[in-house]
Amino acid sequence: MTKPPSLALTAATIAGKICSLTVRSLGSGGEALPGLVAKRIDSTALRSFGRQCKDGIVLVCGTNGKTTVSRLIADFLTESGQPIVHNRSGSNMTRGHLAAFLEQADWLGRVHADLAILEVDEAVLPETLSQISPRIVLLHNLFRDQLDRYGEVDTIRRNWEAALRRHLAADAILTVNADDPNLAYLASQLDHRQTIYYGIDDQSLLTSNPDSAVDAYLSPVSGKPLQYTGYFYSHLGIYADPD
Repeated sequence: MTKPPSLALTAATIAGKICSLTVRSLGSGGEALPGLVAKRIDSTALRSFGRQCKDGIVLVCGTNGKTTVSRLIADFLTESGQPIVHNRSGSNMTRGHLAAFLEQADWLGRVHADLAILEVDEAVLPETLSQISPRIVLLHNLFRDQLDRYGEVDTIRRNWEAALRRHLAADAILTVNADDPNLAYLASQLDHRQTIYYGIDDQSLLTSNPDSAVDAYLSPVSGKPLQYTGYFYSHLGIYADPD
């Protein structure tokens, strides 16, 4: 028998749903506001919601393309008839994740979906991992787009590595874009037994020069410039450490 939601989660759910109804009646935005309200009432709400997804949670994180990737995955699953939790609005902070769960929960806080697809902001990934145990983590790139907010790409990578090392379950699947040298290095450092590498196989798409600024030109291992056979986009491509 499924354990009933805690009183704190039920109170947070009721408050969040009332907030959602109010926002919609006013015709305004604020898709993440219900999640913020729920979190204020129950700081463990995300953990409690996540535990109800018996088929697991997929976290999608990266600088560019995470909204598109998470929507593609969610659309495939939705077409199969499986109810899912998905922060389709693109609100990818904790409050956005909570708002997505609130949409699939009844007034008691019981989630009527067995699987969640959550797009996660780069800076929020460590916090998210500390609250929920994902079945799959998909990391697809790291660029300097968020430099002003988060600092160097290396800092983000180190924060991800520390959080994954601490919180990723042994049976969880880590999926990494090997065309990004920073992510390939992160995965090699973790040495997680359930790691899947992916990338572009069609070498006809390679160019001899990057078509934009290169965000990772030094090897994370040796600190020397990476040697590229070709580029797919910016620093994504086929590369080797000079050592």
